[in-house]
Amino acid sequence: MTQFEKLLQGLTKMGYSVTKARRILQGILKEKSLAKSSFLSSVSYDKEAKTLDLKFKRGSEYVYSDVSEREFRLLKGASSHGREYNRRVRNHPFVRVS
Repeated sequence: MTQFEKLLQGLTKMGYSVTKARRILQGILKEKSLAKSSFLSSVSYDKEAKTLDLKFKRGSEYVYSDVSEREFRLLKGASSHGREYNRRVRNHPFVRVS
């Protein structure tokens, strides 16, 4: 199973239709920001789907759903990405990509 298929399956398990899940995956890199952080290696956000893709320095990658643009902006601009992640993102539904 490819990484795309795994992510698609995870999003459908979260309640998204296959069509919506595909749209999320296709648009996930619409807005990307490399985080200068000891915690995160990259952050990308899809405004339409309200999904946040986080790649951690340890190598794992997760996609969080139902994340507001405000939460994304606060995470992106935080002086401590780890603290902001714990405060605003951690409890959102997610799918592990890798």
